[in-house]
Amino acid sequence: MKKKLLACIIFISQLFLAQLAFAYTITPSTFADNFNRINQRLAGGMYRAIKLNDKRGQYNFSLAPYINLTVTTTDSQVKNINLICNRPEQTLEKCIRSTAWIGSAVDSKFNQVKFMSVVNNMFDNRKTTARYQQNGVSYLFKVDKVSQRIVLEIRP
Repeated sequence: MKKKLLACIIFISQLFLAQLAFAYTITPSTFADNFNRINQRLAGGMYRAIKLNDKRGQYNFSLAPYINLTVTTTDSQVKNINLICNRPEQTLEKCIRSTAWIGSAVDSKFNQVKFMSVVNNMFDNRKTTARYQQNGVSYLFKVDKVSQRIVLEIRP
């Protein structure tokens, strides 16, 4: 059931993501614009909008209860992105959907199907870490059983 839901979400989101601009490196403001656009189109505003400027810093956002986003930037580039989903028993569905959306906000050519296949394989094999790389961007999906959280780390 979960795999069918994920496949449906991925298919629908692929239809909308073709409109986003492709970028190997991404400015903070472009990432924020892409994230907000995807959030509005695919989820009807499931999360709060984020705002980033193109200055150096670390930005922390509470997207929803128990779901946080941290974006670290240099002067004109996103250095890394961390999506942290606490209480996975309550946030698992939103968290998994968010990982694909955030990947697409970084890179409009992000292959959600391959990424979700890697994550599903991780769950099927009872692993706690899945790694994926595309277009020079690294994605690390971790399930931290001790801290009871799921983390997606993206390094453009």
